Amino acid sequence: MKKKSGLTWTWFLEKLYECVGDCQELTFVTDRVDAIRVSIENVFPHAHHGLCAFHLLGNIVHRFRKNDKTKVLLWRLVKAYKRNVFEELWYRFSSTRPQVVAYLSEIPRVKWTRAYSLSKWYNYMISNSAESMNALSVDAKKMPIIPLLEFFCRLSQEWCNKHRIEGGTGLPCGHVIMVLKHLKKTNFGHLAIDAYKMETYQSTYEEPVYPVLELCDWEIPAEMMVVKPR
Repeated sequence: MKKKSGLTWTWFLEKLYECVGDCQELTFVTDRVDAIRVSIENVFPHAHHGLCAFHLLGNIVHRFRKNDKTKVLLWRLVKAYKRNVFEELWYRFSSTRPQVVAYLSEIPRVKWTRAYSLSKWYNYMISNSAESMNALSVDAKKMPIIPLLEFFCRLSQEWCNKHRIEGGTGLPCGHVIMVLKHLKKTNFGHLAIDAYKMETYQSTYEEPVYPVLELCDWEIPAEMMVVKPR
């Protein structure tokens, strides 16, 4: 991706613009390649451009060497929801890694923090989803454009079908259960559809259910034609 020129990025974003239009709530999450920034500003002037926190951490490691405490504090800064929490972490960061703080001070906070962001990131603080897609399409990228598009289309259909089956069970997924357990919640019954609830099961016996008579006792109207199997 870094080898692409500004003209290439501009062409790509112009094609994307033809599909989505000038959406003001659009957010791009990329690394710090300057060509991408310029292209986004020219093609999507109203969109928000955020920086991938994973790439930002990589830049810090490259400049100031790897440090586990730095990694932990940076992720806390990136993910902090409230500004007062961010400022408290920022103060602690300043006392332990002043060089890193000086480097981060040169980057607008709206571009890499959740607390100061001006747009909705929907928890996508990194561009890992795009990197995962790139890893899945390593061989497909060697194909001509039409087979390549068919590959992505088929991949999307497989994902949609898989999640459709999972969502059709009417039960919460394991991720939801783990989050609720982390929040000390113990009642998960309200997350299941009504078909699994005891009240629904009991209600099926509210009305009388009459057994079917023996075949010889059936009363078939004369106007009804019975088609017997051959």
